[in-house]
Amino acid sequence: MPAIHDQYSSVATLPYLHSQGLEQDGDLEREKIVSHLMRGVELQRLPEALAIRDQVFAGEAISVADRDSLAQMVRIVDMAAALLDDDDLARAQRAVTKLHDEILDRARANE
Repeated sequence: MPAIHDQYSSVATLPYLHSQGLEQDGDLEREKIVSHLMRGVELQRLPEALAIRDQVFAGEAISVADRDSLAQMVRIVDMAAALLDDDDLARAQRAVTKLHDEILDRARANE
């Protein structure tokens, strides 16, 4: 199975702004916000999460700051998914939640 970043790395670059024939300014604004949020996840949060995953799977303990960073990534993707009904966002939401849970499960096993 491909890594999470291989599966969902293009979520932030999907053609949100023109893909659904937007008719209202509110919809356009939501799509811009979602695009911005997901770009931040793709460029910053996901690489951090994958680095945390590597450390935890190497047997290292997880810090409180790392736990908070993972939780914030999940919250950001949840916010994006709440703003826009989109299958790719729903998949990304499930994937980051799975990654979060996988890391925390391994961290508990390392304790």
